[in-house]
Amino acid sequence: MVVISASICNKNGKILMARQFIPITRLKLEEYVANFPKLIESGKQCTHIETESIRYVYLPIEKLYLILITNKNSNIIEDLEVIRQLHQVVIQQCQQGSLDEKTVMKKAFDLILSFDDVITHGHRESVTMAQLEAYLEMDSTDEKMFKKMQMIREMEAKEIAKKQQKEIARRKLDPSLRGDTSKSISSSDAQSNYGVGPAQIGGAARAAITAAPSSQPSWQEPESASKKAPSKGMQLGKPKKQNELMKDLQKEKIFSGKPQEAFVEEQKVEEPVAFNPLLENVMVEIEEKVSCQLNRDGELNKFEVKGIIYITVNDPKKNNPAAQLAFNSVKGFTFKPHPELDKQQWNKNKTICAADQDSGFPAQTRLDAVRYNYRSKEEGDMPFTLNVFNSKKQSKSVVTLEIEANPNCNLTFKRLERVTVALNLGDRPVDIEIQKAQGAEVEQQDNQLLWHVQNLLEEGGNAVLQFASQQLVFEDMFPIEIRFDETYSLIDMNVVQAVNAKSGDQMSVKTVHSLSTDNYTITA
Repeated sequence: MVVISASICNKNGKILMARQFIPITRLKLEEYVANFPKLIESGKQCTHIETESIRYVYLPIEKLYLILITNKNSNIIEDLEVIRQLHQVVIQQCQQGSLDEKTVMKKAFDLILSFDDVITHGHRESVTMAQLEAYLEMDSTDEKMFKKMQMIREMEAKEIAKKQQKEIARRKLDPSLRGDTSKSISSSDAQSNYGVGPAQIGGAARAAITAAPSSQPSWQEPESASKKAPSKGMQLGKPKKQNELMKDLQKEKIFSGKPQEAFVEEQKVEEPVAFNPLLENVMVEIEEKVSCQLNRDGELNKFEVKGIIYITVNDPKKNNPAAQLAFNSVKGFTFKPHPELDKQQWNKNKTICAADQDSGFPAQTRLDAVRYNYRSKEEGDMPFTLNVFNSKKQSKSVVTLEIEANPNCNLTFKRLERVTVALNLGDRPVDIEIQKAQGAEVEQQDNQLLWHVQNLLEEGGNAVLQFASQQLVFEDMFPIEIRFDETYSLIDMNVVQAVNAKSGDQMSVKTVHSLSTDNYTITA
């Protein structure tokens, strides 16, 4: 059993979400799913359809379809078990209301995670719904420990704040700690600032009467103070409001800001860059773009290949890699390494490493390490030729296009799975009558006629498209745009190994290739 893809689409073949388990291009998958609704025969109680190369196993879910795309050698019984389990997953994840396109797209991430737990590398995993629910909860011990440590630090910060509060209050109450012993505290100050009640004032008044019984003025002042005193009892150490406490702490320069904010700020400074252990230590991306300009007679005006080698260090603790590359030596290719790379290592061993080995590369940053270029005016560099012919027949314009692969190409075009030729139809509505479409499919979209040629280098090496139109103006078709997207390098570039530049320890590396067109056109 090998599952190529599990997807959910609507009845028109539009993909809402899809998960691929073996390498497949996006265009290929869209083609498979777009063809699926056309293969369903109404009135038949069947859950699988077979074509020449693949098998569809599907289940209708209200207005949508859950599709499992497998190879023809896959065990149909296993496929049915898998799609039943995926159906339960979809129903469970999309419990709210009716199952429609918006609900599926909203829950797409959870569905993809669930599909990954059911299928691994195209093969079924023995899991139950209870296990899937536990996996989706993603209960993290590290997260719990982090929150616990954060709570402990917040409590410690609050305890420190309370101690500082008591210290400030004690200093205000005890003049000797403030260094102000020459000035005594009057009763009015004590009353207004420290909440001293009538009991203290009354005691002071009795002492004044004992010392001078006949001198009434000596205790009239305390009596007036006692009248101003509040009616409550002693309230020494009465807690102040929180904002007044913070102001006092800031005046004493003992504590500044809130404890929790201070902790969070400190946490941001000290927290290292997170690294996913499931990723490779280093990722190298080799991106190549082909640009070409031809006239409609097939003459070449310009052919150019531009390439960029990107390097990304995922693990911040291993930010000093040395990635050695190997590729075919083709005359005309020029390479320019980044100024911060060790150019001697690149020129001698084709190795990408930092010139400053102490600092290395910045972690989790996509850097363009090396750029390379190839320019030519030789027709032998083109992977194929495209000729355009025009003729008149019964007041209609008959256009014929022939695309033919170049078996003796100077560059290594390993395969061309899907070449798209886009023809402009002008601004006015145009009726197109397809007369011949050899080894390809044709669709009309946004005032363009798209001609998709599959596996050009494998099946015969040529294809022909012929169509007629009464409204079409031949000159309006130009410029004709050609597009393709592949996953290999024209000079067969790959990473041989990646090691630590200092210690020499092996590092895991992932290589990604991308070959696409950029301004590949045929002009009038």
